[in-house]
Amino acid sequence: MPRSDWSAIADTGFEIPHPDEQQKIAKALSAMDAKIQAVTDQATKLQTFRKGLLQKMFV
Repeated sequence: MPRSDWSAIADTGFEIPHPDEQQKIAKALSAMDAKIQAVTDQATKLQTFRKGLLQKMFV
C-alpha cells in the first residue's frame, strides 16, 4: 500500500475559488441533486405503475 508523504502535502498550495465562484458551484451541485432526486422519484413511480400493470395481466 503506498504511503503519503505528509510533509509534501503540507507544503502544497491549494487554490480556493472566489466566494462568488463557490456560490455558483454550490448552486450547480444543488440543482444536480434536485434533478437526481426528481429522476429517482420518477423511476420509483414508474416501477410501481409497472408492477400494477403486471398484476392486472395475470389476474
